[in-house]
Amino acid sequence: MGKVGSLGGIQFYVKSVDGKNKILSFQNMSRESSAKYEEHPVTGKKAYLEFIAPEPHQITLTIVASKQFGVAPRTLQEKLHTYEEEGRVCTFMLGGKKVGHFKWVIVSTSDVYTKITVGGRVMQMSFTLTLKEYRYKRKKSATYTSPVKPGGSTKNSAKGGTKKYEPKVKSYETYTVKKGDTLWRIAKKYYGNGAKYIKIYNANKNIIKNPNKLTIGWKIKIPK
Repeated sequence: MGKVGSLGGIQFYVKSVDGKNKILSFQNMSRESSAKYEEHPVTGKKAYLEFIAPEPHQITLTIVASKQFGVAPRTLQEKLHTYEEEGRVCTFMLGGKKVGHFKWVIVSTSDVYTKITVGGRVMQMSFTLTLKEYRYKRKKSATYTSPVKPGGSTKNSAKGGTKKYEPKVKSYETYTVKKGDTLWRIAKKYYGNGAKYIKIYNANKNIIKNPNKLTIGWKIKIPK
């Protein structure tokens, strides 16, 4: 197989099978970078610029899927939209090397039906994707330090006896994962902000190994 690259589980290739060309690749790829600056006006002079931070890189590219070259356009369409709607984080490979220092997410998809035959059969489609560099900072789990040594006790002045120290228990609500659920959507439902999904992830690391994959029927904790 003549490998071109990959985006997550989507492989790009150019090959020949039994004398027939099999092709799934992309074209018109462009990569943009920018930086954020704060502008400070000065009377009668040009404003001063203060550097704030680099912005995430962005890539646009067009994938052409044709039945003539052994690709089912509608199947690829469904896969791309699933990646986008579930916030799937993907490694982007090109020529055997990673593109960029971080992984990528699909932030927008534009579908063009370029060839339709009798009976409404879609023979060829093109997909223009916009990818954005994905990075986030994991919050460190809070570590509770007991004021007494393990196995020790604190005095109970009222009873004159001893009492083992018991740390406070956090309050949780239990939620059962349903079809179509993502941590982002669940966080938006409970907290009004999808970006707070990390709270749910941290509270369920014993169950959730990948924050982008949930299994229907899981009972997960929702910290209050």
